[in-house]
Amino acid sequence: METNFITEQKPHRSREESRKVLLKPKTDHFFEAFSRVQALNLEPTEPNGGANLFPYSRQELEKALANSKKRESADLHALLALIHWLYPTTDNFDKVGNSKSAFDNASSAIEAKSTSLAAKSVSLFVQLRVLPFLIQSGAQNESELISARKKALSLVESLGREQGWAGVLLEGIGYSFCQHEHDLHSALQFLTRAKVKLLKGPASAKSSFHTTFLSAITAVVFWDIGYCNENLGERESECARAVELYQKARVSYSRAALWSKKSPWLLYRSLSHYAVAGALLGEAELSAPKNQIRKRTLLKAAIDYAERASAIMNNWTEIESSMLSGSLNSQLYQNLALLESGKKKMKLLYRSFELASKAHVSYVKVSGGRYSAANLGDILVTLAQCHYEEALHSTKTQKVHHLVSALDHCQESQVYFDKERHADRLVKALMLGARIAHELAASGRSADHNNELMESQCREAVALCVSHGWSDKIPEANDLLHCGVVSARTI
Repeated sequence: METNFITEQKPHRSREESRKVLLKPKTDHFFEAFSRVQALNLEPTEPNGGANLFPYSRQELEKALANSKKRESADLHALLALIHWLYPTTDNFDKVGNSKSAFDNASSAIEAKSTSLAAKSVSLFVQLRVLPFLIQSGAQNESELISARKKALSLVESLGREQGWAGVLLEGIGYSFCQHEHDLHSALQFLTRAKVKLLKGPASAKSSFHTTFLSAITAVVFWDIGYCNENLGERESECARAVELYQKARVSYSRAALWSKKSPWLLYRSLSHYAVAGALLGEAELSAPKNQIRKRTLLKAAIDYAERASAIMNNWTEIESSMLSGSLNSQLYQNLALLESGKKKMKLLYRSFELASKAHVSYVKVSGGRYSAANLGDILVTLAQCHYEEALHSTKTQKVHHLVSALDHCQESQVYFDKERHADRLVKALMLGARIAHELAASGRSADHNNELMESQCREAVALCVSHGWSDKIPEANDLLHCGVVSARTI
């Protein structure tokens, strides 16, 4: 009896989404089951759509597995492994637990007596993708990875003309070398072989669902090739060679973006756009350090890609969209701000801070997620410096306005710096705050209060400098105190 684990419409499904439900094929049991998993076949068109689809599909697969016959269980386990591998980041997301579920379901599929080629290939692929992280987390042993590689290579050798599945397995092996040993050259050898076979795979695909799956994995392999080249570029000491590798990475990421459009999996479509933006950033920093016009052009192009990536990821999962935007997009706006001045510079920095703030909130929601709050502090210090510089060239009324804004940002920044881990950044913020407070007092704005604030900021900065053996900032603090209400000798 046929297992039908996709029943009623998913919650909040639009009419447009309903029309996108793909018809069930008549052949190939794995892809027959695959065709009825909404999370793998519907493209999310609304914010957080992926995060809503995946729990529903996971639960339906688990129900089907509980009532399945032995011949069906391997396919269902393989599909569950695939679901867990792609699972969008949500509130209180347990990455280790989710990756462990992916590995365990893949193991059950591989160990089943009646495992199909599709189920076995998908399961080995998933194991090879999640094992590097699980080993790093202490949840699995390296022996599991060695075993999975041996099984995958053995299966590749036995496949003959089954180019697509060979490509899927080689992709997993290549990725594992990249992430576990960080052996980028070995990874590229396997990934290049995978690319060749995956590009030939659709010719032997048995259904439209098979073709869709292979297209999705082709996007993954191009992304991984781009990632390896980008990391080689970061390791390269020769500037021209590094730029060449960044450009090579950008081409691969762009091809990944094109292939991702043939699949409803938005994850790699978004990641491909983010990756192009990252490669453009690397190229901008290396190829145009003195050519400000070219650097500005590359950064603006990077921002365009990053914003599109954020919009796509938002339909996959809002939390991950916020986290990625708060890191890459925020950094891009900061870098572009360094090339601007005045109001244009401040506008870019405020956008950077907005994105970083959202990321900070999102990371708190995710189990084990970490976002360096010091990034927020850095942006606020830069904003404070911008307002301070504007104040020095403004009329009296505007000067006080800019100084007040500068002091607010400077004091807020200090909340994000840890006295041990970020002592140098905190000293910078304290000294800037002291200078701003001194300017405000000299302008007649709450002179007593601002002189006291200047004194406290200087004292704290000096204390940190003394405890860390930094002597260069102490004279500046003493000079400020000498100009204020206390003598430097009282420190």
